[in-house]
Amino acid sequence: MSAEDIARKKPPTPPALSDIPEPPDDAGEFSLTSPLRVLFRLMTARATGLLVVAVGGIKKEIYVRDGQPEYVSSNVASELFGNYLVSKGVLSDGELAMALAMMPHYGGKLGDTLVGLGLLKPLEVFPSPDASGPDQDHRRLHVEQGLVRLVRGRENPREAFPLDFNAFEILGAGAMALSDDHIETWIAKNGSLRLRAARSRRVGPERFEVKGLVELCDQLDGKRSVGDVVEQATDRNERLRIGRMLCLLEACDLARPG
Repeated sequence: MSAEDIARKKPPTPPALSDIPEPPDDAGEFSLTSPLRVLFRLMTARATGLLVVAVGGIKKEIYVRDGQPEYVSSNVASELFGNYLVSKGVLSDGELAMALAMMPHYGGKLGDTLVGLGLLKPLEVFPSPDASGPDQDHRRLHVEQGLVRLVRGRENPREAFPLDFNAFEILGAGAMALSDDHIETWIAKNGSLRLRAARSRRVGPERFEVKGLVELCDQLDGKRSVGDVVEQATDRNERLRIGRMLCLLEACDLARPG
């Protein structure tokens, strides 16, 4: 298949935010609401719409259907998924060319094509708000400064090819990949916070498939502070792991001050 054939078969790119007449229904800043919380609320609300994330000069437009990401675009060419995967050695130029040629059979989506061809796992395709690549160093949800806007009801014009994955597992993986600096800052900021496991939950901690998360959640009785819980581990890496889990539980309303 020639490049011209691929271009003719490729579905139209979704419109840019500036071309959409509707004003955003929701808007906020990551300094006030963490990316973890934003994504969790979209998932549990089974929202459909266009989520726009701006961090510095980078802008990502994420189409979400029933709480599941369907299509992601970036205004930075180096962040384009195919280029990124080749630059990181995840794919060869030949594998990317084959995937591009097969895209029309998978709804015109590169991520779906790579999964369908067995070149990537579904978990490796999901992009967080501040990254486009599959490795953990670039899949972190640690953005502290940035703007987010949501246009509800705005549907992705591309044909969707559903992926069989647990979106909450992806959120859990993103939380456990948060940088050491971010978690140390979070612990210092919330060290005196006393968390209690929420009695009413829209989603249980087991859905995130993070080892030890259920047990940790069950231990939160509102009597010990975040600092106390973290310090129960003598190893720094384990303290950071506990901090990541506490951050996830708090952001997703599984544990609340009490």
